[in-house]
Amino acid sequence: MATWKRFTDHSGSEVDVNIDQVAYIQRHGDLTNLCFAGGVGNGAMMVISVKRRPISCIVVVFDSKFQTYIRYYLSWFRMDSAHISKTYSGRQIFYVLEVEGDDIVVEHLNPDKTTVARGFRSAQIPLPGNIDQSEKALRLIFADYCRADKPKPPF
Repeated sequence: MATWKRFTDHSGSEVDVNIDQVAYIQRHGDLTNLCFAGGVGNGAMMVISVKRRPISCIVVVFDSKFQTYIRYYLSWFRMDSAHISKTYSGRQIFYVLEVEGDDIVVEHLNPDKTTVARGFRSAQIPLPGNIDQSEKALRLIFADYCRADKPKPPF
């Protein structure tokens, strides 16, 4: 399953990009170059310059429970409808951040870390440790760094 994202290029035009096909990223001032490998002309590299940093709020973590990698798209989380739930197990309390989005917000990756095995529009993310620190970190991340993308009207 491909993950597409709409960006604004250096001339102000909108560009749809398959994030999974980006070979590497170069930053130049306020522009970011998304570099795609091969397939153009005589095997030359194709480069698209965009005005915002597309990869800054994508996190890949290893899930030891299922022995796989998971990719989270933090800027696609709808934090206005997210909540933290509690589960009690004896004297221990386990906290889980429950989020959803309009698009895929979490992808489970194959062992090569690039191929997507499955994607979901909602996620249940365990929050280990001190819940007060976790809530403070989430507020900081989503207020300053990973603001949700504003959906564009269809017309």
